[in-house]
Amino acid sequence: MSPIIYGGSTDRSTNPSRVRGEVIENTEGEEVIVQLPIESTDPRSTRASTVLSPDTTRTTDTTRTTDTTRTTDTTRTRGRGRGTTTSTTSIRTRGTTRTRGGGRGGSRGRDVRSTVQLSPLTDVETDFSQYLPIGTNVEVECKFGLGRSTGFTTRVSTTILPVDQAALTETISRDYIWNQSTSRSIRSTGSRVYRKETRLFREYSVSPTTEDIDISRQFTAKVTAASEVDVTDVSAEQVISNATLIRDKTRYSAEYRGTVLSLTYVVTTRINTTGGNPNTTEIEVEALPGTGMDQFMAVVQEMADRLMEWQSAMNLYQLAMDPQSNRPTIYTPFRGTMPIAFRPSYSLEGYSVKHKMDGDRVNAVVLNGRVYFMTRADGLQFTDITTADTGQYVVDGEWIDAYVIEEDDSLTLLEDKHLIVFDMMYDSRVGSLLQTPYTDRYSRLEEWVNSTKLQGTELVLSPLMRPADVDIVDDTQSDGTVRSVWIRDDEVLYYTDGLILQLYDSPYVTGTDTRQYKWKEEDSITVDFRPRISGDKVELLVSTPLGEVAATTTPLDSIPTDYDLRSHIDRGTVCEFGYDKQSSRWLFHRLRTDKTSPNFITIAFDNMESAISAINTDEMLDLLHSLQT
Repeated sequence: MSPIIYGGSTDRSTNPSRVRGEVIENTEGEEVIVQLPIESTDPRSTRASTVLSPDTTRTTDTTRTTDTTRTTDTTRTRGRGRGTTTSTTSIRTRGTTRTRGGGRGGSRGRDVRSTVQLSPLTDVETDFSQYLPIGTNVEVECKFGLGRSTGFTTRVSTTILPVDQAALTETISRDYIWNQSTSRSIRSTGSRVYRKETRLFREYSVSPTTEDIDISRQFTAKVTAASEVDVTDVSAEQVISNATLIRDKTRYSAEYRGTVLSLTYVVTTRINTTGGNPNTTEIEVEALPGTGMDQFMAVVQEMADRLMEWQSAMNLYQLAMDPQSNRPTIYTPFRGTMPIAFRPSYSLEGYSVKHKMDGDRVNAVVLNGRVYFMTRADGLQFTDITTADTGQYVVDGEWIDAYVIEEDDSLTLLEDKHLIVFDMMYDSRVGSLLQTPYTDRYSRLEEWVNSTKLQGTELVLSPLMRPADVDIVDDTQSDGTVRSVWIRDDEVLYYTDGLILQLYDSPYVTGTDTRQYKWKEEDSITVDFRPRISGDKVELLVSTPLGEVAATTTPLDSIPTDYDLRSHIDRGTVCEFGYDKQSSRWLFHRLRTDKTSPNFITIAFDNMESAISAINTDEMLDLLHSLQT
């Protein structure tokens, strides 16, 4: 019997290492060769390759806050004068990056885009029900799986779905799966017990075209039809006792163009079986009743284009921040520099000073006229921010609320947040800037900010101050609380929560930088613990290479008795705690749902010691003003 060919040639004499596809069987037992035409350029590859530009209309949701404008009455108390921006003259250092092979090579001008074209399902019957039990509901879906065949995990933001983020519905479930064959299983979800039968119609897999392209098996796409039938002859207890898989799922979904799009974080527990990565991310396109195959495949292709766009941005981020890494690009985590807490015993000779903005920390990735945010909690996020600049950049900054100062001194919150940047790690005109002295990086950043306009937000340069020029301006709010602020051009106000102290000649350190310090006002030094209630006390856990351990304890009444809060703590949510010197205990401040793990033990102990021995604002200003630099 001749094989049915989808999207490729029947010639099997081709070098097997260059065949891009897999052999599967269709529903009638015929052999099917599935091939995926793909053109891709990895940023570290030295080979030229044709790159196909996706031609799809994307409806990209914003990651910005869209709150309505509100006014807050405040009275500002100004301190000893506002900080000024230093003017620095520097020699720009041409950056280079080291290739994986160990040689030195520039990274200027490389194309980091990846594209894929999925062949349509023209050779498959659209009436899937003929292959499945008569009278059952049939679901047609395409599932993109990430992390299935590697040892790495990645956090994929829901912004990869081209839907209104506010429309997403969250569903948390646990599935017990009793596999009876490769395509049939009995499942128990909550109180429901059902049989599921699945038929595979097309599998796409991304495979390398050259040795130095490492996108192999980073994700797959499977188009399937499935039926689910509730059963009464099997109990939930039987399924649980015979389960071969337990899948804990957190799913976010919304309807989109005749389909349901969803992103699911999956943790799999295997019972008496072996398999791949237990932590995976799944993106599903499920056809709604009445949706035609052409419309369904159009959404599948759009989702594939989004994944390729996401990977292209990840390619650039790894090239900028972790060029020596051996892991596939899509598994690169947030690599922004992390300062340690300042202590009075540290010398500040040769240091510059910046405001520590009270916003969301982001590494902004600029590629093909679009801006993406790499964050610690959610990985790479899509935004609706664009620019006419065709260069490739990676910059460090804060995504922060901005307030306009009205004539009566009240504050009006702007609808759009601002992107305040303070460092640059990559510029495609010269390559990597990680080893370039900070003053040179700042000069290049300043040049870029002055010449670049972003659509969708305002791009703002964080001022670089000499210690002698530093001042802290307070904003006393109507409820009596006092917060420090940076006022830009007497018009726009941003809240801050301390200072960043950085050597003028320092390189950019990915991860913890033990020579860069953060000073926070005495009552704002906090530690992110994972609290665990144990009797009448709360154990405060921190991260270590061997797991989480209790760093200290605090009385149970240090945490409010709010039911929702206690529920979060029972689920293991990370929480922020501050030290109260009067009672000598750690007090709950707020939930940190944006974090998946508590502070690492060295960072936690550093912050804990700083909180106990913190210096106040006046003492810090006196120390800075005494410096000669």
